Amino acid sequence: MAFRINISYRFQEIAITFLTIAGFAGTYWSFYPGLMTSDSVDQFEQAQRFAFSDWHPPIMALIWHYLDRLSAGTVGLFALILGLYWSGFWLLAVRFARSRPSLGYLTLLAAFSPMLVTIPAMLWKDSLVFSCFLSASGLLAASASRTGIRRAVLITPALLLLLTGALARHNAMLAAAPLLLLAVRRAPLQTSGAQASHAKASHAQATYAKASGARVAGAEILRLGVIILATVAATSLASWLLNRHALDARQTGVANSLMAFDIVGVAARTGSNGLPGSWSGDEQHRIINDCYEPWAWDSLSWGRCAFVRERLVASGHWQHGLRDPWLTAIASHPRAYISHRFAYARMLLRPLPASFPQPEPISRTYGFTANGGYRAIAQTVSAFSGAPIIADLWRPGLWVAFAMATCVVAGLRGRRHLKSCQTKSCLAKSCQAMSCQAMSRQAGYFALSGLLYALPLVVVGVASEFRYVYWTIGAVFIATLILASDWLAERVSRRAGALPSLPDPPLVPAEPLRA
Repeated sequence: MAFRINISYRFQEIAITFLTIAGFAGTYWSFYPGLMTSDSVDQFEQAQRFAFSDWHPPIMALIWHYLDRLSAGTVGLFALILGLYWSGFWLLAVRFARSRPSLGYLTLLAAFSPMLVTIPAMLWKDSLVFSCFLSASGLLAASASRTGIRRAVLITPALLLLLTGALARHNAMLAAAPLLLLAVRRAPLQTSGAQASHAKASHAQATYAKASGARVAGAEILRLGVIILATVAATSLASWLLNRHALDARQTGVANSLMAFDIVGVAARTGSNGLPGSWSGDEQHRIINDCYEPWAWDSLSWGRCAFVRERLVASGHWQHGLRDPWLTAIASHPRAYISHRFAYARMLLRPLPASFPQPEPISRTYGFTANGGYRAIAQTVSAFSGAPIIADLWRPGLWVAFAMATCVVAGLRGRRHLKSCQTKSCLAKSCQAMSCQAMSRQAGYFALSGLLYALPLVVVGVASEFRYVYWTIGAVFIATLILASDWLAERVSRRAGALPSLPDPPLVPAEPLRA
């Protein structure tokens, strides 16, 4: 019997591997050698010159510089992002297949979905963050069944990937913190009733019985808070050392984009221009009545009101910084500021176009052509993005709400498992109940990671592009699969009259699902 189960599991693993290779080959052919927009071109030029600015975090351009030396052009970074994308999905699919083969295939199916398949096509820092975090999650999932040096071999590259992703976007450092808990907190091994001794079960039962739900939640919140603070501090230090000292990145005053956006948003509601400097009557009128767009600050720099940034740079106010006039505008008109931020947040709930951005001409210079694969994927994405109900999934703000809801569900599931461990009926199966409680906790980590990634966009965002919630989508998806596996295992166990336990392949130690 064990032999047949092992053969079945190995067949699932081979099938998933084959589908992953096919997916990688198909997307590599369709998107080769990667699509570039103005942001990509800017970072590619920095990579070629080995001269960086801080408008975009320089880590991607730094990686691109060395990949360009290995393979000139865009193909090196494209292959890296695409490889991390598919390897992450493969690791997670293999892991989920141990619980339910259908969950493994569903995980891989998501990689082909119209919402996600375009992510590795674009040479954006958003795509790099998604692929780094996804692959790191897969490595952490694979490390769950290892101990000692084998576990360290998997966790070490996962931590490097998390650091790379955290350095690639300013808000990503917050999202990396909950994922770190997957590395520093190893869930208890799941053992069957035949394998678990009565003494171990009794010890686990006693431990859970002493811990109230409030104490467990409080300890978890405290632990998470410490990890977030430590992650932000360590990543900020690493970013400062890399950008200011190692690379000597030119300071561009990128934070001024937020401040200018807020000041003009307040001006549009109060009729008072808070931007520093001398402005003509016509410019004052335009700043108050024409320049404000609630969905982005772009009009102040590249659009119809580009004179705003040009004048601030020419007068030196941009270089000096807009912090003081920004704080003055908020303090003088708090209601107008809150109204402006709410107007921006509402823009996140509007559906955004899902069609591919038009690649810059430099993409064609390095070999990109709109082949049959590209056209088929583009048409599929456009069809889905225009379909009723499905089109709503292209609302960035909706994924923030999904992340919040998933956090709540994970917390409720964990609380339920904790209560079941505190009952006498749990004594003989406490190890399995502990595993299920750990699964809910891990789902919460992923959901919280996605929430922390997108939440700064709501509070201090300056644009509302869909790519800004890439990782939020991935994190919510992983958390949902973990919760689905937990729920399915509990449903099966109820029919069998036992506590939930996850089937694992024979010949390896059983453990809770980890993703």
